[in-house]
Amino acid sequence: MFGWSEFPDPGRGPDATEWNKKYDRYLDYFLAEAKRLEAKHGKRLVHALDVHWYPEDRGKQAHH
Repeated sequence: MFGWSEFPDPGRGPDATEWNKKYDRYLDYFLAEAKRLEAKHGKRLVHALDVHWYPEDRGKQAHH
């Protein structure tokens, strides 16, 4: 993900309409799918998740 616009939306792929109805944010979808696959395969897939969002600086440029 490269910016805030990527966080709220599960995407625009072929199954996006279905997932957008079920999940509010991409991370909700991601974690639910990881949990489902962990249960199916009996193996831990996500050990830690650390999310950072650094908004672009839109302030005035300093002039020398």
